Amino acid sequence: MTARVVFVHGAGRSGMEAWPNQAPLGANNDVRFIDRIGYGDEDPAPTDFDGDADRIVRSLGGGGHVVAHSYGAVAALLAAAREVALVRSLVLFEPACLSLVRGSPAVEAHITALATVLARARDLDDLQFEVEFLAALGAPGHATPPGDAGRLRTSRLRFQAAPWDAPLSWAKLRLPPTLVITGGWSPLYDEVARELVAHGARSLVLAGHGHRPQDHPDATGVLSSWLDEVTGSQHRVGG
Repeated sequence: MTARVVFVHGAGRSGMEAWPNQAPLGANNDVRFIDRIGYGDEDPAPTDFDGDADRIVRSLGGGGHVVAHSYGAVAALLAAAREVALVRSLVLFEPACLSLVRGSPAVEAHITALATVLARARDLDDLQFEVEFLAALGAPGHATPPGDAGRLRTSRLRFQAAPWDAPLSWAKLRLPPTLVITGGWSPLYDEVARELVAHGARSLVLAGHGHRPQDHPDATGVLSSWLDEVTGSQHRVGG
């Protein structure tokens, strides 16, 4: 049985470009690479976590699995809280779900660093803003594309909302089968992973690719095995 799999990007590349190694999953699954609001062919726009969750729900059709990265994981969890029957599993790569882990030293240090950059946004030119934003976000070293592509990416980064303001709450969220994948390099994302594991998720480290563990050579195999596992178990439960 073919599974519907919806991929949700983070704050950088969008659509299929955000998942360059995952296209082979389309051979055996109904794969959708969606754009968050203000990405793809759209003009840059302020982050709309609820609007992004709506797009995920629409893309799931009659139900399926959501794979999300960083900022995209916020919308994925909102979709899971809203449509329990449709979101059959989650795979979250370095999820920026900071609303769920306020108070830990790593998270509060990150919030202080990123809030400082956001407060200075009007005083920084495009290159300075992108460098400082990505460094505070935990993704340093990403080269700025030349020309119009670079300016467009920076414009989109300027519209990103503070992820700790996202309306996530354990009071409204019960995880479906969930796998959290981190890069093993950041106390911030390790803390988020531990919180999700404490609420029933499984975790895995794929080291060596920083904030993008989906680029690890084993990542697509891990996703394929996960989909086989959860679709098989759900099929057995469903009779």
